[in-house]
Amino acid sequence: MAANQANLSFRDRLGKAAKVVLYVAAAVTDPSSATVQAIRNAIVAILDALNYKASISITAAFADTVAGGAYSTCEDKVLMVFKDVNGKRHSYKIPGPDPAIFQLDAETVDPTNPAVATFTAAWIANVKTQAGDALDSFVYGRRIMTKPQRQ
Repeated sequence: MAANQANLSFRDRLGKAAKVVLYVAAAVTDPSSATVQAIRNAIVAILDALNYKASISITAAFADTVAGGAYSTCEDKVLMVFKDVNGKRHSYKIPGPDPAIFQLDAETVDPTNPAVATFTAAWIANVKTQAGDALDSFVYGRRIMTKPQRQ
């Protein structure tokens, strides 16, 4: 089963850029499709940055506003780990997470948070592995720090 690579680009308030790369079903060829939009909305719900571009083979622009609350940068990321239908784990780094999605330790993602639940449901429903396999379940999420990209 084939899959297409989707790229979602984000920029924080300081202009730092980050990109999320994932795979969607081979039939998804439009970056403004319902599938890409569902994934984009799920990511935007858990971060504190703007999504300004999505691409598969065509680029689409999005206008968005940053949610209120404590400021996070794209250097601050959340690592979300899912298991596919074959039991293999897949990790995704999402930039600029909203501090509200973490448990009291400010490191561990709270799977009972409504934004996290929406994100994981959309991710499982729409994201595919590179081989085109479906994701089956959310395993865990945690905060990580990475170097920002400049564009």
